Amino acid sequence: RIDEDCNIVNFISKKAFKYGDIDTYYKTVNIYKFSKEFAKTHYVPFLEAYTKALGNNEYYEQVLRVITLLDKCELKALVLENQKWYEIDDIQDLNIAETMFANIENKVTLLQKRYGGYWRFPFILDFCYLVNPYFPSLRLKEELKANFDI
Repeated sequence: RIDEDCNIVNFISKKAFKYGDIDTYYKTVNIYKFSKEFAKTHYVPFLEAYTKALGNNEYYEQVLRVITLLDKCELKALVLENQKWYEIDDIQDLNIAETMFANIENKVTLLQKRYGGYWRFPFILDFCYLVNPYFPSLRLKEELKANFDI
């Protein structure tokens, strides 16, 4: 979450995520620019303490979450307005991003090579599967409620 001055006031964990509050959330693109002073006085010391306490297999963003709890936290967000971006965590995400950012001629070719699986692309309606064989989970129901006036 950010305040009216684009100060980051909280990083929402998956555990604390609520679909009802989705309008107040922002997605991090995970590109950070730290001043030398901030890195020296805040980030590196907290990172060292965090890894010492919890090990090296934690997300570095967790350290930023802890820093936002400080009274004088000076983390700012840059809100993107209609810029195209896509988070890449795995090979499927890479394929989606390559297709999203391709020119129109290459986009058609890349999609045709997939032979289905269009549900992975948020900008395409996939009518290949006419039924959903899975009963909706509670999380899916909450997501639907958050996206529709119910």
